[in-house]
Amino acid sequence: MLSFLPPVDLEFFALFQITVDCLLFGLLLYFLIKTRPRATAQVQADILALAKLIKQSGMVSQGFVTGLTKRTEEIKDLLARLAEKEATLTELLQRANIDPATQAAPSRSGPRLPENAPANASARPDAPRSDDIYATIIPLAEQGLDESEIARRLQLPEAEVHLFLKFRNLTSRLK
Repeated sequence: MLSFLPPVDLEFFALFQITVDCLLFGLLLYFLIKTRPRATAQVQADILALAKLIKQSGMVSQGFVTGLTKRTEEIKDLLARLAEKEATLTELLQRANIDPATQAAPSRSGPRLPENAPANASARPDAPRSDDIYATIIPLAEQGLDESEIARRLQLPEAEVHLFLKFRNLTSRLK
């Protein structure tokens, strides 16, 4: 060993080294915390804007789901009413004695009117509407009247007459 150096107390040296290491570690932590990037005002504003957008999109999606649920219920209601009208139209076609094979009603002179309607009911603009009024559509169509004339005579919407005639053709093809 080196004999010219004075003897050193190793315990003191170890304790001194541990103290210096702790101080350096503390200093390192202090500078890490002090120099850590802080959220600027712009970052804070962006975070708030993002939170607002998330909240708004949640409200919009909830409104969409609510509207979709409402529309689904309306469609179910429309389908139920359509099924009822389909049953009514089928019954009327059967009452009109339509032969599904020929799609023709028994030959008659003039349109078939409801039994309780006067003879000139189809010409009257104030004729009462009933389910039996549909039975007059087929004979009028067979006479060669177009849909708008039939609709005018029976006081029905033209689209309804068109639908009835289309339905008649469809049911005859299915049978």
